[in-house]
Amino acid sequence: MTGIRTANAALEEAKARAKQLIADAQAELGREILLARAGGVEQKDIATELKITREQVRRFQVAARNAGIAPSESSDS
Repeated sequence: MTGIRTANAALEEAKARAKQLIADAQAELGREILLARAGGVEQKDIATELKITREQVRRFQVAARNAGIAPSESSDS
């Protein structure tokens, strides 16, 4: 059973790493969205380009802020 426990622990660790990779990528996308927004790109245009909803755009922006990688003086309106 030791091998099963070890393999299961490795699987759980891989899941945790994958979750963190996704969170990091979402935050980075949010940062880029915030930069675009600061440059005058409208939220609806970003949503159209990414084929996502405006709410999803907002969530990426929040992810960047929560990760502490948002550019200064950004706007999400």
